[in-house]
Amino acid sequence: MINHAKRDRARELRGNATPFEQIFWQTVRGHRFAGFKFRRQQVIGPFIVDFACLSAKLVVELDGSQHAEAVAYDTQRDAWLNSEGYRVFRVWNNEWTQQQEAVLERLWEMLNGTAPSPQPLPLSINLTLNPSPAERDFKNICLTKRHRLLNQVFTQATRFCDTHKKKGLHQKSI
Repeated sequence: MINHAKRDRARELRGNATPFEQIFWQTVRGHRFAGFKFRRQQVIGPFIVDFACLSAKLVVELDGSQHAEAVAYDTQRDAWLNSEGYRVFRVWNNEWTQQQEAVLERLWEMLNGTAPSPQPLPLSINLTLNPSPAERDFKNICLTKRHRLLNQVFTQATRFCDTHKKKGLHQKSI
């Protein structure tokens, strides 16, 4: 049964997205990120989550400073989502702006089932001193795909920011 109040609130939140959410949405919308479909401000049970990939049962939460004071609520919410089979990937807004590559790398790992848990974020790819030829080839393929994907993300985010600056929307309060 659809909770109409939650649905309406989710619609309102989509219309009032933060700049962090807007840039993240431009990165993942329309199957742009590794072919996965994301929804934003999605109602899941009694909660509205920032972003959800329903096929991978993955929730992405972009958290601002208000979440530092809501730890108990977030813990309870995460526990409920986990009990329903969802994994929750929490990213601080400053982490998103300063380490987008690491955040996207971690997201890719989680979507592709190569990440055991959502924390902590990797800062770089672990390279062995003497990799075998197969390991070297695999890492080169991964780095090339990752580089291509991050290039697309950067280009899309730049276009998005430029468009909003031209429209005078860049001064929206956070």
